Amino acid sequence: WTLAAHFPATANREAPHQSLPPNLDAALASANRKRDTPRRSLTPSAALEILAEVDIFFSPAPHCFSTHAIMSSGQLQAKTSGDFYWSKDEEPHAKRRREILAKYPQIKELYGPDWTTCPQIFAVVSAQLCLAVYLGNHASWGVLLAVAYVFGGFATANLFLANHELSHNLAFKSNAANRVLGLVANLPIGIPFSVAFKKYHLEHHLFQGHDHVDTDIPTKGEARLFSMGGAALKVVWVIGQLLFYAIRPLFLRPKPMGKWDALNL
Repeated sequence: WTLAAHFPATANREAPHQSLPPNLDAALASANRKRDTPRRSLTPSAALEILAEVDIFFSPAPHCFSTHAIMSSGQLQAKTSGDFYWSKDEEPHAKRRREILAKYPQIKELYGPDWTTCPQIFAVVSAQLCLAVYLGNHASWGVLLAVAYVFGGFATANLFLANHELSHNLAFKSNAANRVLGLVANLPIGIPFSVAFKKYHLEHHLFQGHDHVDTDIPTKGEARLFSMGGAALKVVWVIGQLLFYAIRPLFLRPKPMGKWDALNL
């Protein structure tokens, strides 16, 4: 599903006739305030509570998201050259939550922050930095590149995923503490993304599949460009997906820099 959601010309998006809610900015501001409240960390349940509350902002407009969403029906609109397949299905998170909890209610016991995320992040960051310093001074270029690809790639992926968890405040109850830990996890990666990622990721969950808001999905320009060379050019896009993922928000939905962004630099 993930590949289908991100792959040009095969993306599962919201139907083009679904315009954005007129009070989008107000709804996002409300969600951000709730997310940043120290007493209420953005656990999976809290995130879905915010979805439900934002749905109140949108009702009863028929084109807006509903927390009573349906899962994918597989019904896609006809695709034109250089465009995506378009789906009329609604955003699936809320319905999936109800279905999963109905079948596995014990999952609720796993809700909430897990402080052990902190020592795990410090262990990976320390190992990656210490190994880089040691090999940089004692190993040949061949050994350095091999270790960077094998171990460094694994460690970097681990820290990327850690930042995802921290964007949902899943290490500590304090929003600020999660942000600081995100800065630590960001250190070995070299590209300052932790703070900005959190901003865009919340919008991805609230408006999954909506053009110009959910910056996780590729643009029509990417679809046209990488559809010109058939499957081979799409493979190039997949390989460079992380690059497109990083720079796409700067063009689609730039945000003003705040104090946390400055610290992240």
